[in-house]
Amino acid sequence: MSCLPQSTGPDFICIGAHKTGTTWLYETLKPHPEVFLPPVKELKYFWEAYREPNKGVATRFIGREWLAVCYRSILKDSAIRFLRNMLEPHRLRRELFFDIKFLFLPHNDRWYASLFANAPPQKGGDISPQYFSLPEPAVCRINGLYPHAKIIILLRDPIGRVWSWAKMALCSNNNKVPSEVPDEDFYRFFDTIYELVPSYMAVVQMWKKYFSDEQVFVGFYDQLLESPLSLYRDISNFIGIDVEKTPEKAISRIARQFNVGLNFAAPDTYAVYLARQYLTCVEEACETYHPYPQQWLKEYNELLLSADQRE
Repeated sequence: MSCLPQSTGPDFICIGAHKTGTTWLYETLKPHPEVFLPPVKELKYFWEAYREPNKGVATRFIGREWLAVCYRSILKDSAIRFLRNMLEPHRLRRELFFDIKFLFLPHNDRWYASLFANAPPQKGGDISPQYFSLPEPAVCRINGLYPHAKIIILLRDPIGRVWSWAKMALCSNNNKVPSEVPDEDFYRFFDTIYELVPSYMAVVQMWKKYFSDEQVFVGFYDQLLESPLSLYRDISNFIGIDVEKTPEKAISRIARQFNVGLNFAAPDTYAVYLARQYLTCVEEACETYHPYPQQWLKEYNELLLSADQRE
């Protein structure tokens, strides 16, 4: 597959995973003068091309499945953004043009590349956590189109990540608290997410099969919590932007948490279930990365030892 012209398409792609700080990354990089990020945070083009290859424009907004709900939400946000920017004609025209292109034109490789047509000399980026669960043929396809792209992977303790995702999907999105959701719904969700990505290292190794070590950055949600400015600097240096040019108004965003979920810790029964599911995943990560996976493993072993003693 021949790659598209180098002046189009993203310079960097953040593939997630979900609930690892991708919204934080979008909100902190977007104001930087050397970065171009589309008005829509999650383009999810390659995921959509894999999961919904025949999805037409006419049916994009119809139905109850997640993708249709997502497009309806983007349409609503676009209308709100249009009303807010009516007093800024230049910005209004630019964002209205993007919204029309994104929502109502057929999605294909040239369409995707065109979303970044106005990026140069800025670094264009696509932040889509759905890409974390892409199969190898899709990763190969991305490499064929953008062999020089830099790939950002963010990892988080699987228990914290899946529990945060479950609270959002089963509780926040349905105006419920965890006690109002049946146990079987949680366990079904845990199993579904595990089936998508049972191994972090398998994902990392698959992307490194097609992109060199120098093109792949692996960061940790733990660092975001401990030292967000440090993680911001690491990612900025990786994608090749000057940290010193970060606007003053954006500095306050770096230490801010986005999409904070409901403040409910995972019950021990759920935490033990997830620890058993992801123990091998964490052990694999410990072989390559330090120190955060080791901290996860220590907590997992303590959880499982306590559970075994109770049983």
